[in-house]
Amino acid sequence: MLKMPKKVKQEPETVGQTGSEIGAAKKRVRMQAALAILTIAVTVVLVFAMTQAWYTNVIESTGLTFETEAWGFDGTVTVNDEATMIEPGKSGVVSLSVDNSTNTDYIFASMSISKSEMTNTEMKSRLYFYADTSATVNGETSDRIYLNSETDYSYLILGGDTLTLSDEYMNDVALKWEWVYDVVGYYFEGAVTGSSADLKVTINDYLRPVEYDLDAATFDDDGNLLTTDGETDVQTFLVSLSATDGYEKDIQYGSGVNGYYPVEVDGSGVGVWVHLCTLSEIQQATAWDTKVGSGETKVSETVKLTITAQNANQTNSTTVATGEDLAAALTSGDDTVVVSLSDDISVSSAVNVEAGTAVIDLNGNTLTMETSTSTIYATEGAEVVVTNGTVEGGGGVAFRAADSSLVLDDVTMTGASYAVVVQDTDGDSVVRLTDCSLETTATTVLLQGNGSVTEANTVLIVDGCTINSGYIGISGNGTNKTGDERWGTEIQILNSTVKGLWAGIYQPQESSTLTVYNSEISGVTGMAIKGGTVRVSDSTVLGTGTSDQIQSLTTPSTNGFLDSGAGIYVETNYGWDIDVTVSGSDTMVSSASSNAVVVFPTENVDWVTVSILGGTYSSSVSEWLKTGYTQSHSDGYYTVTGE
Repeated sequence: MLKMPKKVKQEPETVGQTGSEIGAAKKRVRMQAALAILTIAVTVVLVFAMTQAWYTNVIESTGLTFETEAWGFDGTVTVNDEATMIEPGKSGVVSLSVDNSTNTDYIFASMSISKSEMTNTEMKSRLYFYADTSATVNGETSDRIYLNSETDYSYLILGGDTLTLSDEYMNDVALKWEWVYDVVGYYFEGAVTGSSADLKVTINDYLRPVEYDLDAATFDDDGNLLTTDGETDVQTFLVSLSATDGYEKDIQYGSGVNGYYPVEVDGSGVGVWVHLCTLSEIQQATAWDTKVGSGETKVSETVKLTITAQNANQTNSTTVATGEDLAAALTSGDDTVVVSLSDDISVSSAVNVEAGTAVIDLNGNTLTMETSTSTIYATEGAEVVVTNGTVEGGGGVAFRAADSSLVLDDVTMTGASYAVVVQDTDGDSVVRLTDCSLETTATTVLLQGNGSVTEANTVLIVDGCTINSGYIGISGNGTNKTGDERWGTEIQILNSTVKGLWAGIYQPQESSTLTVYNSEISGVTGMAIKGGTVRVSDSTVLGTGTSDQIQSLTTPSTNGFLDSGAGIYVETNYGWDIDVTVSGSDTMVSSASSNAVVVFPTENVDWVTVSILGGTYSSSVSEWLKTGYTQSHSDGYYTVTGE
């Protein structure tokens, strides 16, 4: 969605129609669709092709239809065994897994979407798929990466690992579907030929949607768009749109005809176009949504997801024996650099990795960082992978990322103050820690998003790791000052142990998500939460604080959190929405010296929701039980059961 500057809403001065006249119909669709969310079924059809030959052809299916081409992958690919049920205005995760656990090599799995087999043109213009992360292409940063016939997204799947994407949790960037509710425009690949009076439009593929505030938009008497918000004219809107779409060329407003504007086309009018719908077209789309939402029209479609995998280990690798050689290789400017250490080496100064992919195979050796500042820095657009060895920190920040990608796999670290610091500004980093053991004196992972600069979130995924911090294991940043916003993060803690002296996890940031699954989190206060959505399932959360470590709950902290000693501590004074759900029969939340779950202060905090749906607790949690759930008391513990 395009981000426009916030303006005070005023009555439009332009004579003509407004988009608000279809608002009532849209509201009816919302109500009707809520009763008919199972009317649209999208089946994912999978094609898997290896560009580097492997061994056998294996696929695992639990009910879906698959097409196979050019097989050669010694692993399994599984897609959700039920059709995905969708509804207008909603989005969700495409559930799938690619199992590379039987192989030592790592692969790049590039995913693209084809809607060529869809039969309903209306659905083609509404249904889109995207990787939920920002990306910089041709110097432009987009909030999402839309997958289509023109664009794909690559997942790095390490040897011995499995890519897992699901509604419950995911160990990489979410692959999502979206049903656009207001069809106000779209990019498409095709052809526009002829004159204004005799225009011929051929659409081969809908590439990505165009979005603006329809209720505030204005149209002329012929239904052509005048402004997108009562003030911003079409030319200004297209300039802003073009600045974030990732296409090398700008949208050519002056060459537009009947609401069709060329983006990248040849002399015969074939290529990528943008169309801004007329009011009549939008109203027709509303009428179609109404039929579907009410159940009058039912649609079932097939979408093809193509995965093309490359055996990345077959890329040429450079062997280095000194820190100087490592720095030279990482800053060579090549698109892909694979470096293997031949021995233990030391790095005495910071190394900035520019755009491109850099893989550092420690090869069982030790990389010693002798600098007290950031040592390896993944800058905007870069992807850095460090695997298979030991990192000895120099007392500073071992790895830093900004608007980039960072992967630590099978890495053991000691001696650093911070293992990873993420500081996003214009884009959204994706940081993955898998099968690592990280021990630091300060916060092990510090995560700072970019607030409202982008719609996507800064992502941290910790899977199969052990984290031990002398301060806080994993921490966000709650700053939300204009021009210095650090919220907007998505953290997944899977199958891991996170220990911090004062807290295992500190989440002060608003509009952020935290998922803890099958993990153990501990600290004087196990988890301290001051904002965002938190989901804890089948996990252990321990507040280890002794009487001399915990603070009395009198006045909440304005910068940080009180050392409550609770397993899960929710501090409400920031006034940001907080939604905490704890579930799973294997969940244990306990405190050595205080209540298992604490909310403070509790007066007039209607922005806070805590829901207990299962687990065992060292103190009563009756005030947070959802309807249908009860707790029983035995041997000093309270066990929650229910639906």
